[in-house]
Amino acid sequence: MLECQTLFIHSKDATALQRIVDPDTGVTLGHARWLMSNLEVRELDDEPLLFTVRRRWLFFRRRVLRDADGNVIGFVGGGVIQDRWGRCLATREGGNATSVFQGRMGQEIAILRSGQEGCRLTFGAELEGEPFVKMLLLAAALVG
Repeated sequence: MLECQTLFIHSKDATALQRIVDPDTGVTLGHARWLMSNLEVRELDDEPLLFTVRRRWLFFRRRVLRDADGNVIGFVGGGVIQDRWGRCLATREGGNATSVFQGRMGQEIAILRSGQEGCRLTFGAELEGEPFVKMLLLAAALVG
């Protein structure tokens, strides 16, 4: 899933599942589903767990992202994406229809465009070979 340059995240269906597809081919790559207060993102083949997102503390908006082995990858919330050490990787700027994720130096690293059927997340070329940053940006898109 994270090998794709662009992902389309469908709006939640009746079971609270959000399909994640390759917008160029229409092939479903995986899905996201809220289970109580935890978000699980799974790839399609045999549904292996890619990552989870959960609220760090009850009253804070910041959420922790963990890989399939439970290792902390980073944090998302409040328009800020942080690595596992709390260093800012990106900020989210913009409105409801279009958001831009800007890297540490102010460069555009991803764009999120929202519509009625879902949202389209396009990663910048500099994120090639950066699966953990892509996970964090996908998590930020899913948690809003």
